[in-house]
Amino acid sequence: IDAEQNVVASPQMPGVVTAIYVKEGEVVPQGKILASLDASTLKKSMEELKTGLDLATTLYNKQKRLWEQNIGSEAQYLQAKNQKEQLELKLQTLQTQFSMSYIKAPVSGIVDEVNLKIGEMANPGFHGVRVVNNKEMSVKAKLSDRYNGQVKKGDKVVIYFPEENKSLDSKVSYTSQTINTRTRTFSIEAALPSSKLNYLSNQAVKLRIQTGSVKNAIVISSNLVQTGVQGDHYVLLAEPSNGLWYARKRQVKPGVTYHGETEIIEGLKAGELIISTGFGELVDGQLIAL
Repeated sequence: IDAEQNVVASPQMPGVVTAIYVKEGEVVPQGKILASLDASTLKKSMEELKTGLDLATTLYNKQKRLWEQNIGSEAQYLQAKNQKEQLELKLQTLQTQFSMSYIKAPVSGIVDEVNLKIGEMANPGFHGVRVVNNKEMSVKAKLSDRYNGQVKKGDKVVIYFPEENKSLDSKVSYTSQTINTRTRTFSIEAALPSSKLNYLSNQAVKLRIQTGSVKNAIVISSNLVQTGVQGDHYVLLAEPSNGLWYARKRQVKPGVTYHGETEIIEGLKAGELIISTGFGELVDGQLIAL
């Protein structure tokens, strides 16, 4: 089971952790500040730049008024304007860098793990806070490439929870278009419908995928299908003759086998009696007693 919104909020730049504002199990909205890094150097640089920007803005406004009155040169006006705009861009850059000192919740959800400690050095991709939202979940699996072409989007799926012995009905919502060259598998995904069951991200479940259906199929227990010397398949039937019952060998063509049962494509008709007890000791034409 995979949560669509299972995200680790990591710092965007290296830094020393100065504060952690959340605890595991806490519900947080998207955008909430989870932790902060030391940004004292950036803050000092921003304050110095703001002072310089205030002076540059004042000089620019004076040059602008003079230029509007046709006093002074255009070069002085443009130089003041350029100085002000450059400082504004530098301040925006520092403000962006300063905002990166905060670790924010990328989604709304529950804080599942806090992998940070105050005073330690945090690095992007290695430390952070995991936020999980279990409202949108799905089941992801990898199938052998021998099922390629048999499983497609829209196929019915039964999601089975072994621990609770309960099942949910769903459908295949996605099948990958490539085969993994190392594992020889392809990926599928099925939506996890709402239920009273308690889902957990990374929980293991079983998928039963319906890859086809046969109407009016004849299905018998797989152990009743015997194999002859030449590899042919047959079953033993009980047939009456002159008031007596005899074992009769019948060639059959088996189809799909599933959960101990085998589909018989050819050789049997509805209503025929199959010998299910002692058939291993009987031969074709032998007299039997019911």
